[in-house]
Amino acid sequence: MARLNKKMTGSIRTIASGKLKWKEAIPGADGTVLVGDPDRHGAEYVVRYRLQAGFQVPPHYHPNDEHITVISGKLLFGSGRKFELGKTRLLRPGDYAFVPGRAPHFTSTKETTVVQAHGRGPFKIIYLNSTPARSRRKM
Repeated sequence: MARLNKKMTGSIRTIASGKLKWKEAIPGADGTVLVGDPDRHGAEYVVRYRLQAGFQVPPHYHPNDEHITVISGKLLFGSGRKFELGKTRLLRPGDYAFVPGRAPHFTSTKETTVVQAHGRGPFKIIYLNSTPARSRRKM
């Protein structure tokens, strides 16, 4: 059995999905922090993103490992330095993806999709081929 992290054994929290407080993270995507601090170095975090239909994240990477679970909708997930929809995998609710730190990847949606990401901070997005005008806002 896994040992509990002492930092995470404080008070138990439950959050009803209808009570989530969404904020715009980047244009086309709302986010909410469920627990932790994605901006703090070494801090564990769990966040959810609600992505609009047609939302795309160009090739990018994160300095740290990222764990992604699809909560609702469908996520097209691809790996590599070039955005190629034909080389994506379709992830459905309950599906999971592990993305090692610095691994280039990209995503797209055809319908509203909610994903949950967790890892250790700081959570950063480094775009590869261009610098979009959008950047993640503090949630």
